[in-house]
Amino acid sequence: MFNKNVRMFSKNDYVCLYNIITMNTIYLKQSTLTNKEKTKELISKMPQDFLKGTNHYEQIQESIKPFLLPKLKTLFMIINETCNLFCKYCRYIQKLPKNHVGTVMDKTIGKGIIEKFLSGDNTGIERKSIVIFGTEILQHPDLVESLAKCVREFDAKNNVNTELTMFTNGVLINNKVIKIIKENSIVTIISIDGPKEIHDQARIYRSGKGSYEIVKKNCDLLRENGIRFGISTAVGEHNIDALPDIIEHFVKEFNPINIGLNPMEINKDAPKDIFYTKFMRQSLKAFEIARNYGVSLPQVMRRIRPFVERRQRIKECPTCGGSLRVYPNGRIGTCSHFVANDEYCIPYKTYVEDGISKNKIIRQWSLRTQFNFPKCSECEAISLCGGGCVYNAFLQNNDIMSPDHRVCSHSKYGLEWCIWKLFDDIVGKKILEISDIIVPDIEMRRALYGKIDEVNNVLPLQEYNSFGEVSLNIG
Repeated sequence: MFNKNVRMFSKNDYVCLYNIITMNTIYLKQSTLTNKEKTKELISKMPQDFLKGTNHYEQIQESIKPFLLPKLKTLFMIINETCNLFCKYCRYIQKLPKNHVGTVMDKTIGKGIIEKFLSGDNTGIERKSIVIFGTEILQHPDLVESLAKCVREFDAKNNVNTELTMFTNGVLINNKVIKIIKENSIVTIISIDGPKEIHDQARIYRSGKGSYEIVKKNCDLLRENGIRFGISTAVGEHNIDALPDIIEHFVKEFNPINIGLNPMEINKDAPKDIFYTKFMRQSLKAFEIARNYGVSLPQVMRRIRPFVERRQRIKECPTCGGSLRVYPNGRIGTCSHFVANDEYCIPYKTYVEDGISKNKIIRQWSLRTQFNFPKCSECEAISLCGGGCVYNAFLQNNDIMSPDHRVCSHSKYGLEWCIWKLFDDIVGKKILEISDIIVPDIEMRRALYGKIDEVNNVLPLQEYNSFGEVSLNIG
């Protein structure tokens, strides 16, 4: 009776039919599905993509082809290799010698890359983004200012408005930095892991002293100067169990634009899929708090937004044809992990002289999608996962063109949460008292956002975070 792409989810007396390709959703009572007469009537009310016939998987493989071409929107500039903190989970800093100096990006190289990136192929790109980050960028405020001015000078000459963002641990913010931020319209993201007792467990100086108090003081300075900021939180064993409370703390103490939750693999003895499923479970609890305040959690929205909008997430990471990373010495490529190891990248001069949009590396990475992984074709979460992290897929399989199995259970958990949370939000039980079937429309589905204005692209790096989500109109 049903299309081969339809999966059934059951909870108590209710059933959800879900098309794994079109992401269309139907709710009904168990009793309706087991009643032959009602089943016949049900078929007449069902959308066509639930019925036998079309192979939606074959359709989507054809439809995604135009989206597997490079479209470089975001440039991440890693400007230095040393940090004033010694965070316990930082795999990079922990490996460095105590007196490591590290490379700092030359201004000339930085400006050359900015100008090349912004003046490159802009076909079909409404707005480009540049992100300044590193270990701790505010150890070099003059360099940050120089690069920011280069962006804004380009904007003025070409009548464009580049999104300019910086990530910082917040320790070195002062009046000079405030001036740089305001004069160059820089969106600022601060790394904070929770309240003092949690943050200071991991985000410490080499002396062992915590950094929360100075970060809080500097965040207050930003707010006093009318600067709102986002928060980036590293999620590990020190804070994963407290995520809902951490969201409450952030909203009340910092009033952030949004809150990024970034999973860190700390416990090497625990299987990755267990940690990531727990991460998803706790992140969704945190999201239920955040949505009541209208605060978006970008990493969580990567699972929720495709489900709500029925936009297939065909790629997980913008490294797959949407962004570039440049290392302090100027070499430029796809993923930060690979560029740091001098893999999948090209030298500065090659980039400036020849560009990279047609480079075989970028084209290879652009083709990476879970819809090209045969083993993923039957998975219920195929339209939500994006194939996972390329670097972690490489570590697992020694092949970038393979799935990151770490996110399999994580994505499936997120899908089932979306299905039944939506059912609760639209008060499905009451509707099914007077109707045999519910086919939620877009407005009903957006109930999952709560107070979050997720369809408004003014959030920091919103286009970056929604990269890979496409409307294919399948079914």
